Amino acid sequence: MAIQFDDWQDVKVAFEVARSGTLTAAAEKLNVHHSTVLRRINNLEKSLNARLF
Repeated sequence: MAIQFDDWQDVKVAFEVARSGTLTAAAEKLNVHHSTVLRRINNLEKSLNARLF
């Protein structure tokens, strides 16, 4: 089964959440609003059909 990402930015954001530990810390590091981080995590989880955090 091949996994296809709609946007690799979602993966980058998920990586930063994992590295930073929180959505807020990741948002600050990426210089975006925390709701953007949450939206991208939700998109990636939907693409993978799996819960990541």
